[in-house]
Amino acid sequence: MTERTRFYIRITGFLGVTAVIAFGLWFLMFRGAPSLIETPVETPVETGVLPGSDTTTGHETTGTTTEPGAGVLTPAEELPEGQVIPAQLTSSAIVSPTITGGNKVAFYNPTDGLFYTIDKAGNIVKLSSDVFPKASSVTFSDDAARAVIEFPDGTNIVYNFASQTQTTLPSHWTEFEFSTDGETIVTKSMSSTPGNDQLVLASADGSQAESIANLGDNEAYITPTWSPNNNVVAFSATGGVQSAFGRQEIYLIDSNGNAPVGLIVDGGHFEAIWSPNGTHLFYSVANPSNDYKPVLWYSSADGKTRKATNLPTWVEKCTFKDDALAYCAVPRSVPTQSGYDHRLVTAFDDVYILNLSTGSSRLLTSPVTNVQMTNLSVSDDGNILYFTDQYGRLNSIVLSNL
Repeated sequence: MTERTRFYIRITGFLGVTAVIAFGLWFLMFRGAPSLIETPVETPVETGVLPGSDTTTGHETTGTTTEPGAGVLTPAEELPEGQVIPAQLTSSAIVSPTITGGNKVAFYNPTDGLFYTIDKAGNIVKLSSDVFPKASSVTFSDDAARAVIEFPDGTNIVYNFASQTQTTLPSHWTEFEFSTDGETIVTKSMSSTPGNDQLVLASADGSQAESIANLGDNEAYITPTWSPNNNVVAFSATGGVQSAFGRQEIYLIDSNGNAPVGLIVDGGHFEAIWSPNGTHLFYSVANPSNDYKPVLWYSSADGKTRKATNLPTWVEKCTFKDDALAYCAVPRSVPTQSGYDHRLVTAFDDVYILNLSTGSSRLLTSPVTNVQMTNLSVSDDGNILYFTDQYGRLNSIVLSNL
């Protein structure tokens, strides 16, 4: 490129830049003043109120609508007949809920190691200021005036809530039950010598202990359970198998260590609870002819009369209202083998009421919140049903609303 050519290029660039600057100055100084464009102001929405929704085509609105999901809150519907929402009484798992003083319920809270009661007004009140951390088992007397507390290290104590005192029990005692008046306990005394385990009666403070029966090698088949009329202190599932269908004999041990009565039950995994007057009991068994699902039976204490119910559930899901009526939580589906292993059941429960004189049952309520219910008990006036859910929390249902 020659020197002349480069000179012309520089002159052309200078003139171009000058022209752009001149045009910019003219545009700023002489163009018309800008005009304002009005925009609609949005009407503010009152806090806590949903705005109206369109009910016609286009943009015209009426401001209201009754269609669900169209931008307004619909009124809460009443629960269908027979449905309830259980009241959750504790936020964490509790142990051994026990009805006491009419409508009150006592329990142990493993989270803080304290004992509490819930009074008629729903207030949670400490039964004692003494702390019992990490208890592995708690057994209340019927009136919750005393409790036997077992610990993982083998320590056992009986605590008196009225006097706020405790007494240490032998560490080789296990599985305690109180008599109806709370003055006597039945327990199993475990020996270091094979075949020398004993069934023991003692005063509630552990004194005056007396062995009433040698358990031999059958300790695992003995269940301490004091009948309300004090005629029976334990069940013994040591009877021989009576048939290929799993029929066996359950012995009822009295306070003298004798077993004058035997129950013939159709299946294994026997569990039982007593009627309030001690003349009858519920028991559940698993029978091979029923795919080992649970079957609930109602029987006289002497074993002379018994009848199967149509409720596929376990006695741990049942409670007596009185000597004529009982309540049972029944899973909505029951799988095979669950009579032996309750953990196989994943279904939630409905509550049935059972007429013991006729054997008939009817659905009482289907809880709206899905729950699996255990530890059922009814207040003395029959108005409140207490239970623990699948998380161990205490709940209640007001029966008078059903």
